[in-house]
Amino acid sequence: MQTNNIDSFGFLSKKLARYYEAEMACVKSYIPKSPKVLEVGYGRGSFLQYGKQRLWDITGVEINQDLVDEAKANNYNVIAARDLNGLKANDFDLVCAFDVFEHIDAEEIHDYVISLKRLLKPGGIILAKFPNGDSPLGMPNQNGDLTHKIAIGSGIIHDLAKSSNMHLVLLKGNAEPFLGLGLINFIYRLIIYPTRFVLNILFNMIFSANNRVNFCASNLVVVLKK
Repeated sequence: MQTNNIDSFGFLSKKLARYYEAEMACVKSYIPKSPKVLEVGYGRGSFLQYGKQRLWDITGVEINQDLVDEAKANNYNVIAARDLNGLKANDFDLVCAFDVFEHIDAEEIHDYVISLKRLLKPGGIILAKFPNGDSPLGMPNQNGDLTHKIAIGSGIIHDLAKSSNMHLVLLKGNAEPFLGLGLINFIYRLIIYPTRFVLNILFNMIFSANNRVNFCASNLVVVLKK
């Protein structure tokens, strides 16, 4: 399958590949080398392609029938489903949800996490990315889509982990890789990382001493373990 066209389904840019590598580094010690993976809300299929290149057993779930038809036409293993009840329990090592949680109604987010947990093998992992509800820097992402229904910050994540009886392995800002994206990107990251580090310390000292937040991240990433 050709994926060198940015408009093609499954197109995986170098930047996205580096991003996925950085996020997968957070979970690789919890999953096997050849994991069985589910991606919910796979969109244009870039992460499906990332997993396919690594010979993972990866399945995608989408509610958009056009995306399901396009994925199947390009030989991806996908399912059309509005809920996850039809999927086998205890079947996946890793469930990924990139930019999905913010589309769930607030009163349904707990049950949604429980439905993801049901799909995991014992010790399995949920990895999710969503706009940072702890910071105004997350507002462009949160408010840039009319279908977003809930702003999620660290407090909600801690409550979800507790109420779903899952172990909160990690809660952090989204990865921003240093290497492999050119000299300009490297220099930019080299300058901006220390600046953000200091700003985070100052913000927490002034505004959030008892509940440390990642002020400088536009998105948050959570890793939950069954």
